[in-house]
Amino acid sequence: MEAGGVVAGHAVQAARLNERHYGDLQGMTVDEATDRWGEEAVRSYQRDMDSVPPGVDGESLRMMADRVGAWFHEVAYAKLVAGESVLLAAHGGTLRMLMVRLGLVGEQEAFRFPTAVPAVVCKEGPRFMGDRASLAASMMTSGRT
Repeated sequence: MEAGGVVAGHAVQAARLNERHYGDLQGMTVDEATDRWGEEAVRSYQRDMDSVPPGVDGESLRMMADRVGAWFHEVAYAKLVAGESVLLAAHGGTLRMLMVRLGLVGEQEAFRFPTAVPAVVCKEGPRFMGDRASLAASMMTSGRT
C-alpha cells in the first residue's frame, strides 16, 4: 500500500516508547508540583538525568533513556541494518532520550529541541523539517533555548 509517495508498513505500539512516568507528580501541572515539592526539586525532576520524582513509579530521564534505547536495539536496529526504514512517532521526551541514548546529541542539548516539529534522524544527528525562523521561534516560545 502506498500513500503520498510513502510505502505503508506494519504499525506497532510499544509501551517502552511511552513518555516517562512522573510518579506522584503524574497528572499535576508544574505549578501544582512546585507548590508541593518546591521549584528546585521540580526543575531537577524535569532536567536532571538522574533525579527520580517521588512515588513508586517515578522514573528518571536516564531510566527512560535506558528503556527507550533497549527498545531501539531490540526492535528497530535490526530493521535498519536490513535496509528497512523505521518511522517513529512518540512523545518529545521519548524522542529526545532516544537521541541521547544513541549518542546523537548530548544530554543537555536534547532539551533545546523544538516540540511538535518533525525531524529526520540520521547518524549525523537530527535534521528538523521546517524553516530556521519557525524553528527558532518554536524553541524560544517553548523555553528550550
